[in-house]
Amino acid sequence: MNRLRLLVPTVLALTACGYLVTAWQLPPSFYDTLSGCPSSTVPYAWTNPPAAFKSNNVQPTGGEKVIHVTNGQTDPGTMFTGDGQAQVSWIAGSFALPASGNSVTIDLKPVSSFPDPAGLHVSTNVYQVTSTTPIVGSAVVNLYYQQGIAAPSIIFESPEGTSQWDELSSQPSLLNDCSVHATVRSDGFVFLGFHGSSQSSGQSSQLLPYVVAGAIGLVLLAGLPLALIRRRGDEPGS
Repeated sequence: MNRLRLLVPTVLALTACGYLVTAWQLPPSFYDTLSGCPSSTVPYAWTNPPAAFKSNNVQPTGGEKVIHVTNGQTDPGTMFTGDGQAQVSWIAGSFALPASGNSVTIDLKPVSSFPDPAGLHVSTNVYQVTSTTPIVGSAVVNLYYQQGIAAPSIIFESPEGTSQWDELSSQPSLLNDCSVHATVRSDGFVFLGFHGSSQSSGQSSQLLPYVVAGAIGLVLLAGLPLALIRRRGDEPGS
């Protein structure tokens, strides 16, 4: 009986330590799945869906916005794709002035044809940013990803006219909404992903906290008989 009393708290302590070690190794964006990811209510729309998402996939949409010129510079603004999965924001003067007319048009659309991202894992659609005049300042691209996949953390860009992919300095949203943003300085292609093809290991790592939490639950259930025995032993006349 003494051994049983020692075994339960020992196993519980070891399981808790295992959970802490596992949680420490996870990327910060793992916990995005516990908050306001848009894809928790409306599934991500893929141009080429992974097998797990093919059955209910709908095609993604693009977006377009006209930027007017005021006082000799282009206006600030933000545009979204029709499904809200990607957006671009910019400050005043971010685009070159048009040679004629008083506006610039910017397009953001998902594409299936783009430079080969060799050695990179693509976690979202690839989007193409085009504008009728070049970006002369900068713009911020914000991309969302599907809840439940191995959480990506890097936006990659292939600038217009090139075939190479560059890693951009990327930041996850402070809102924990399954999105990452980065600054771009030219038209081109962008996607959210990571280096290599470690998706399966990423998905496995996401399952570990649940497995460990389940083990904690089992240990607690196993401790119930011991608690009942101790309670009976404390009753008068036992």
